[in-house]
Amino acid sequence: MSDNNPPNIDAEEIKAAGAPKAVAALLTSVSDLADDDLMSASRASDGTPLVITKSSLATWIESIVMDPLTYTHDNSMSVPVTPVTVVAVPADGARLVEVWGQVYGDIGTVTFTMAGATPVPASPPGFTVPASPDGTPFQFSYPEAGAINAIASPVPLATTLKFRTTTTRNPNSSFSADAFLASLTASLSDSQLAATKILYESLQSAGILARHSSGGVYIWLAGNEVDALRNWAGGPSLMTIASPLFTPWSGFSFDGASQALRTQVMMPVSGMQDDHTLGVYSDSTTVIGPNKIAGGCGSISIGSNRTEKCSAVRSSSATSDVVNFNGMGGLQMVTRTSPEYFIATRNEIDIPVKRVSVASKSREVYFGAIGGASMPINFCPLDLKAGLFGPSLTRQQREAFRVAFQVFKNSVEAR
Repeated sequence: MSDNNPPNIDAEEIKAAGAPKAVAALLTSVSDLADDDLMSASRASDGTPLVITKSSLATWIESIVMDPLTYTHDNSMSVPVTPVTVVAVPADGARLVEVWGQVYGDIGTVTFTMAGATPVPASPPGFTVPASPDGTPFQFSYPEAGAINAIASPVPLATTLKFRTTTTRNPNSSFSADAFLASLTASLSDSQLAATKILYESLQSAGILARHSSGGVYIWLAGNEVDALRNWAGGPSLMTIASPLFTPWSGFSFDGASQALRTQVMMPVSGMQDDHTLGVYSDSTTVIGPNKIAGGCGSISIGSNRTEKCSAVRSSSATSDVVNFNGMGGLQMVTRTSPEYFIATRNEIDIPVKRVSVASKSREVYFGAIGGASMPINFCPLDLKAGLFGPSLTRQQREAFRVAFQVFKNSVEAR
């Protein structure tokens, strides 16, 4: 590629093309390239193009189509002779992967339909499974959206169905979410409680809360400031510096002069140089220029909205890389898992950036500014909705956070 700003690679486009064939085609194409054919999305300070090796690009392509974490759920129910919903597919970002089970009964059948269709006994578009005393097994994958419905026949038969679903929702997450909700201090409406619970379950199911237990996950759309300062990953709560403005269900606003959020957590030198993810979410669409940092510490930071299209980011970097995000705001992240390059992310788009890592400075992480040697510096005049940092998140975890937070934000944000 001769262009110093190559086209962005969208994981969803790769998946839609049909993995693994699309991935195999991409990897074959990559293997035919020489290392100097691959330009980074950024250039060095002297204008020299930065090069990504084909092995690094191949590793990244493989990573974006890895399966997410999945969990099994055991169920048992009686299927009547009128249509009944067997599996209600959640609308909160969780995904139903497969269903398998057995149909028990002395006689009769159960007819299943997908995508919310109404079942008719032994008729299209459903498929029919006969009952047996020992249980007739069935199994199917489920890429569609909508509910799975079923109906038993003949009248007046009702057939017992035992089945297991595999989804991206941790079956134990509900208990943890209930305990978290009980610890909140604000009075929440039923809809706000439901949305907060779904978000917590989503983040726990994706492994994000456990992964960032040594760092932090912060959701600033909350009922009061005390709850907004909570660390969802279980670490210390945030501290405010110079009283940034908090608005319930809207987040924090910063003056760009002295206000920040202090995490009370150091980004350690050991183990984090080539293993970290830092992220911030903002709806701000105001250009704020250089040297104003939305969050980070030392040599790991995100300077959002540097221009109308670009942000300045560091990921164990000796210097900032100005990355063309083709827009402002949204969820912005930097993730490094290699000494050779890092991934800059805006919403669902990943941009590989060639930049050899340097030893990370041991600094405290801030939001609304960057953690300096002894105090926050480079204050940022943005409105922030969420932030997170800790060991590196996979492509699937980054996407899970984006989807779950967007669903939550759409449900509760003050307008």
